[in-house]
Amino acid sequence: MTDSAKQPLLTLGDKQYAIDALNDQTKDLVQGLKVTDAQLRMTQDQLNVMKVARQALLDQLQEALKDEQPVAG
Repeated sequence: MTDSAKQPLLTLGDKQYAIDALNDQTKDLVQGLKVTDAQLRMTQDQLNVMKVARQALLDQLQEALKDEQPVAG
């Protein structure tokens, strides 16, 4: 394996950049994107949990209402 194969690369579109060769400001932008990507994954996981919980509550509500008389419909 060559040295260039070991270095971390940033792929943006169809281009790749050696992260170690970037200036500090650009490295900060890359780090910021990593943080936001992690936050997006965490938020998506939280949303999935809420969807499952909501469906469970709806199922329980339907079960609780099965013997009740609706006023319409």
